[in-house]
Amino acid sequence: MNRPRPFGLVGAFTRLRAQAPAPALWFGLGALVPLYLGAAAMLVGPFDLAINAYLHLVHYAALLLAFNGALHWGLAIAAAMHGRACGWRPYVWGAAAVVLAWLALGMASPYLRLGTLLIGYSALFSADLAAVADGLAPDWYKSLRKLLTVAALVAVGGALLAVVKVTAGSS
Repeated sequence: MNRPRPFGLVGAFTRLRAQAPAPALWFGLGALVPLYLGAAAMLVGPFDLAINAYLHLVHYAALLLAFNGALHWGLAIAAAMHGRACGWRPYVWGAAAVVLAWLALGMASPYLRLGTLLIGYSALFSADLAAVADGLAPDWYKSLRKLLTVAALVAVGGALLAVVKVTAGSS
């Protein structure tokens, strides 16, 4: 008797677990923990904890964005090592991610900071898709980056919701 295949998030995770190398999946998921802890502290913690969590979350999210941009440099370097030219695109995406992370940290408004990070993660996902389409990354990379990007967007979006909640309560 055939058992039904899991669908939705459980199905996607089950399929990804079978495709992606375990360290890439587990370290990727582990990297999300500080984002979710920060967003949760911002949403339900007292004001001084929420402020501290916000500062840590923004810096950590910028760091992750820069790291994910650097992955594109790594993909380009690996392609070059195997005699394959990949053009400028992966290098541009990598540098753009670092610049967006830096810009986000320089923004005075929490709305602009978090909004810039949301834009950065969304834009970098299109670079992840291009890397797979160009043959620079394996097929499982697309599924992994989709899962991690959506999860990061939800966490940073939760932080933005917390900022809206705090500013609405103070006016």
